[in-house]
Amino acid sequence: MRKSSISVAIALSVLVAACTTSPSETDATTTTVAESDTLPGETTTTVAADGEIVEGVSNDVVAFVSDLAVLLKDSPYADALEADPEVFVATAKLLCERLSEGEPPFEVLADYLGLLTDGSVDDAPEEVIDLAGWIFGEAVGSFCPEYSDRLEGFES
Repeated sequence: MRKSSISVAIALSVLVAACTTSPSETDATTTTVAESDTLPGETTTTVAADGEIVEGVSNDVVAFVSDLAVLLKDSPYADALEADPEVFVATAKLLCERLSEGEPPFEVLADYLGLLTDGSVDDAPEEVIDLAGWIFGEAVGSFCPEYSDRLEGFES
C-alpha cells in the first residue's frame, strides 16, 4: 500500500506542476476537437495556441486539449490524444465531477491511476503516473479551477 501512495503522490506532484504552468503559451500543437464537446450556450470562436481558429468549441476545451497536447508531445500517448481528444475531455470532466462531489483529490487520482493500470497502482510505469497527473492537473486548470486550492501541499 505504501508504494501505491507514493505513486499517487508523484502523480499529484505532476498535476500541480501542470496546473501552474501554461504550455499553450510556450509551444504550439494542433489537435482537432469535436463540436460535441461544447454544452449548449458554450459555443465560441477560439484561437488555439498555434493560431488555428476553432469554431464551435468552448475556450476551456480548447485550452485543455492544447495544453495536454504539449505535455504529451513526446509521450506514447500523444497519438491517442490526436486520434480521440473527446475521450480525454470526457475523462477530465468526470474527474472534476468527482471533486465537485467532495471527494479528496488523492482518492480521485488514486482511482484514476488504478483504472489506467488495471488496478496495479504499485507497478505503475512512470509514463502512466505522468499521464494521470497531467490529465488531472489540466482538468482542474481548465474545467474546475475552483478546486485548485484543494491541490495545495502536493508540490514536488
